[in-house]
Amino acid sequence: MIATSPWPSLAPYPRRNVAHYLGDAAQQFPEKVAFIDPDGREYTFARMWKDSRRFARFLQEAGIGKGQVIAILSPNCAEYVPSVHGSLLAGVTITSLNYLYREQEVAHQLQDTDAVGMLAPRNLMPVVEAARKEVPTLRHTWAIEDIWDMIEGVSGEPEPVEIDPEKDIALLPYSSGTTGLPKGVMLSHYSVSANVSQAIGTEITNEHSVVLDFLPYFHMYGMAV
Repeated sequence: MIATSPWPSLAPYPRRNVAHYLGDAAQQFPEKVAFIDPDGREYTFARMWKDSRRFARFLQEAGIGKGQVIAILSPNCAEYVPSVHGSLLAGVTITSLNYLYREQEVAHQLQDTDAVGMLAPRNLMPVVEAARKEVPTLRHTWAIEDIWDMIEGVSGEPEPVEIDPEKDIALLPYSSGTTGLPKGVMLSHYSVSANVSQAIGTEITNEHSVVLDFLPYFHMYGMAV
């Protein structure tokens, strides 16, 4: 028996920087709440898009840009949104790590990706600093809770970055597979764009939907949601 989708094909998919989907939402629903954190703080689409652009500019001013990798070691949080979208706007690839990893597991992924920067909550900084000793490429570490303060004084728009959606890597999550250490899964902007287009191109959700985001963002399933 051949399984088929109840929805028609949406191909060809948009060839763009996948971060611009957030920009689309900010333009269409600027004052609509995009994210509610566990403490009840609300973040609109307009704010998340503005802060994503600020973080992109912050990275560029730090000398981080296209072809480089930023790592995120963190549970789900509002700060994840500008961290990811800002990095993508700057042409940077995001590699996400399981926040339960210990020092050697963190070091392995950082070494494997040649990560130049890392965001993590303060309580995980001892793990990051221990792993950092084995990762000569890692020049920057930031407490993810501080991202709002980090970008507060940033002015100006990020420099436009030209990408090849089918070749440039947007996300680099790791999958354990069946043997050995976890391995990187290279997901292009085009691949993620196709995933997003498929999700929003159905009648499953609309602009009034609310999603309980319990899936971990370090996993591609959670990131896509």
